Formats: sequence, C-alpha cells, structure tokens
Amino acid sequence: SYEISEFNTLGVKIGDTLSFITEFYGRKSKEGVFKLNYALLMDEEKSKILLKPSTIKLDRNVWTVNPLDDQKHLISYDLVDKRIDLNFFEVQSANERIEISGNYQSSENFGLSLRIDKVSLENLGIPSKDFDFEGAMNLNLNIKRSPTDNTLKFDGFVDDFVMNDVDMGSLRFFTSGNTQLNSYEVNLLLSEQGKSTLSAKGNIL
Repeated sequence: SYEISEFNTLGVKIGDTLSFITEFYGRKSKEGVFKLNYALLMDEEKSKILLKPSTIKLDRNVWTVNPLDDQKHLISYDLVDKRIDLNFFEVQSANERIEISGNYQSSENFGLSLRIDKVSLENLGIPSKDFDFEGAMNLNLNIKRSPTDNTLKFDGFVDDFVMNDVDMGSLRFFTSGNTQLNSYEVNLLLSEQGKSTLSAKGNIL
C-alpha cells in the first residue's frame, strides 16, 4: 500500500470553474512530494478535470505534469454514456517523458495508448529482490477492446541494458495479439555490438 500524509487542498470558485491546489507527501519516509494544480468543470452532460502544470517528486527525480501548460490535459466523464476519457497526460523529467491517453466505458469497451521515451528503469520502480536493472527504456503500447477492434501492440527497447552490474547490450521486445481472445505473440531479442546473443519467441493463450 502507498501511504499518504499531510494532505492539504485549497479550492477557489470562479464562475463555473472550481480550481484546486493540492499538496501531500507519499510513502512513510515522505520521499514522494506531490504539488498538484487542477480545475473542475461541470455541465449537464460532462464533468471535466483540467490538469494544470504540477510537480511530482519521486526519490531524486522531479516530474512535471503538463510541462507546456496546454489545455489538452483533460479527464472527462460523460454522464449519459458513462464513459471516461483521458484526452492526454504528459509528465517530463529532464529528457525523460511519459505520455498517456485512453478511454473506458466497460470491460468490453476501452482503449489505452502509452509512450515512454528515454525513461530509466530505475525511475520506473520495477521491484525485484534478485535483480538490479539499469538502462533507458523506449516503449509504445496500444490496447483496444471494442465490438470492432480487439488489438494489442507492444514494442520497446532498452539501450545499454545492465543487469546486476553486467552489461547485457541492447534489449528489444515486441508483442501483438487479440485482447478478446487473450492470445498474444511475444518476441524478445538481446544483442551486443550488432550481434544477437539471445532470441526468444513464444505465445501466451
């Protein structure tokens, strides 16, 4: 579980818009520092949350939400269709970037698009008692589930991949499949100085 402490929020209403500033600490050690700015907009059909420039400090890294201060960072809920839409979400820390968009209406109708650009494995917080990973990951993930489209596409690579202080080279992985049948093809390739050192291919049913 993730512990939150010293939660404080302040809201100001201007017209039909309610703006908030929310701050709190994460983890028992207070290593996570969240300073969030957002606005709530409501009408008869939709509720919307506009994410304004905010900061999230995790360990030694400070991530900026909506670094360009645009109006695309919207989370909306359609009161008629019962549909949630994440129009766009971006966080950036130095040259590392994560982008997300998606929607959800039901377990049979949803979509997710995720892009990770030059994000270090350490910052992704992949836990392991036996393995220590280092390297910068690039990743593209697209999931669709609907009456007409049930696809999954997943591809990425890690340059200068290091495991337990051993240089492994470049790691590439790619997956495709059907989200309705839960059938996927998985491919993995490890190479060093242009030569393949490990190649694996399999299926998940």
